[in-house]
Amino acid sequence: MARLAGFAGGAVLTFSLSYLAVTSIRQRAARNSATLRECRDTLEALQKPPTIPENVRPYIARPSLVETLKDRWNDEVTGVWRWATGLDAVRIRESVEKGIGNVWGNLKDRS
Repeated sequence: MARLAGFAGGAVLTFSLSYLAVTSIRQRAARNSATLRECRDTLEALQKPPTIPENVRPYIARPSLVETLKDRWNDEVTGVWRWATGLDAVRIRESVEKGIGNVWGNLKDRS
């Protein structure tokens, strides 16, 4: 029985050490592969000629100053609308009520 237990223990120890070694080798190989891939991509990017960026928004000539002013006016109106719709009316009302209450309390204390 002791020989069988010794053999089984040795087999388990040997197989677990070999499994850990193989797993470690695979992890190192994957890490090295990723590092080499990254280095290759960096070197290939350095060898490519620089690309000329495309003009995403081409220049559009304005027909007149009036049209430009109209566009700016519309942008300002849109901005004011976005600002006004983003306001919290309840918070503003409460702060105004608090301010009026403070003024009323100060007037009341003075008289």
